Amino acid sequence: MAHPFAGRAGAAFSLRVKLKQFADDPFCRMCGAAIDPMMSGKTAKNAATLDHVMPWALRPDLARDEANLRLVCKHCHDSRCASIEARHW
Repeated sequence: MAHPFAGRAGAAFSLRVKLKQFADDPFCRMCGAAIDPMMSGKTAKNAATLDHVMPWALRPDLARDEANLRLVCKHCHDSRCASIEARHW
């Protein structure tokens, strides 16, 4: 199964949701660090990343449900979120 944000349409959806959530709250929903929704890359710890509260592989019906998405920093996504998801596999 392809990631729900893959391709041009997925990237456009992801950016739209990031900017909308960033306007509401410009901080990581997990640790409270300041984040940048326009920053990307594997090394930028303060890059904003969309996290699926309920993992999309478990609930594909919620993959693009904005209520199931939260903005977190890359550091939290790669550490805390990854460990949470690992428990479900």
